[in-house]
Amino acid sequence: MEDVGCHTVSVASPVINASGYASPSLLLFLNSEISPAIVDHVVASISAAVDISIRRTSGINRLGLYFDRQQIRDFRSYVNRIFRNGRVTMMEVVAIMTYTERIKNSWAGVFRDLLLEEMFVSALVLATKYLNDECHHNSVWVPIVEHFSSPEMEQMLRHFLYALDWKLRIIPADLLHLYNKFYL
Repeated sequence: MEDVGCHTVSVASPVINASGYASPSLLLFLNSEISPAIVDHVVASISAAVDISIRRTSGINRLGLYFDRQQIRDFRSYVNRIFRNGRVTMMEVVAIMTYTERIKNSWAGVFRDLLLEEMFVSALVLATKYLNDECHHNSVWVPIVEHFSSPEMEQMLRHFLYALDWKLRIIPADLLHLYNKFYL
């Protein structure tokens, strides 16, 4: 398969061949629609990351996820709605998954009754702010994300950034990690 060139400093360039360009299959992946399998992966990853956080901060040692099936179904519907209403891109999903993986052992959350939504919204808003030159203010996200006010979002984002140690950069391995889960 012939390589399609992309600018060597673009966001998509990290999964590159010997000539320094992203593979066509990676570019297709990054430009693809968000499938139900991707949504399921986001939901499972965030649920597992929040579960780790709850166990670490509360001392719960039981096996199995902290959340019941109905909570996971509700969260899946929420993620689908936000992806659709927020016009979320695959690159933003890669960032969400990267940030979630990075903080699962250091995040404590702010709003105990909405931990799944909090982690998801924090990762999503930071992903869009980091990846897009023109991004929405927190107040624009409030009606899209439904559960949080602008001041609450500011507090969540500060806590999330602290847990991330302000490391928002997406590296080649981050792109490959998610790509390999779905296409290899």
